[in-house]
Amino acid sequence: MAQMAFIEMSRISWNLKVKNQRASVLLSMRTKLSFSNKFFDAELLEDLDVLEISQYGLLINISDEPIIIDAYNTLLPSKSYLLKDFELESKISKAILLTFAFDPARTNPDLNKYCTENWDNNQKRYPNDPTKWVYKILRSPVERIGNLEFNCWFLPSDTASSIHNTHPFPKEFHTQIYGLGIMNKFKEQDDQSLYQRVYMAPGFSHDTFYDKDFNYPWHQYEAVSDCIWLAVVEYK
Repeated sequence: MAQMAFIEMSRISWNLKVKNQRASVLLSMRTKLSFSNKFFDAELLEDLDVLEISQYGLLINISDEPIIIDAYNTLLPSKSYLLKDFELESKISKAILLTFAFDPARTNPDLNKYCTENWDNNQKRYPNDPTKWVYKILRSPVERIGNLEFNCWFLPSDTASSIHNTHPFPKEFHTQIYGLGIMNKFKEQDDQSLYQRVYMAPGFSHDTFYDKDFNYPWHQYEAVSDCIWLAVVEYK
């Protein structure tokens, strides 16, 4: 009996060790990003085979491999889905996951207040350039991992960013996180030269704007409601 009890205790101990090792590995595949806050968590996922999403989860594929969502949907590179109460059993090479306890399509005054009080405005980012202070855009903390960089932007309703066509990096795309916005394209640095409007709702990532030489058209983000969107940037 004593020998059987010892064997059973050894088996339980081994199972616990394996479970703890597995949990440790899973944890190492999920990196919390610096702009996580009490309204939404942001994580970098790497080499996962199983993902459970409780409530609302925005999954952004930042790898070169598609992610099989279910029998009907495949998440392509640089694209995103807003999912709810969902379990995914598919290989995830590299992705960003943002999880919410509320529907990000609905206005959340407390989230707006949080961004206003905690994220950087242009006066702080450009203290020596008052011409930029007129824009109400706010930037979250910036996360740099390898050659990738991530940060969120906030604009209050009925405002817009500047019209620009240059970046200090070659590749960028945006994913709408909260509210309704528009990516505008222009022929010139003039709002009268507008030629395309790309509407952005939570869970949507626009097609990349750059050409084969990484040149960008004149473009601008416009907020219809209070908005947050994520910039995903890739350096060489």
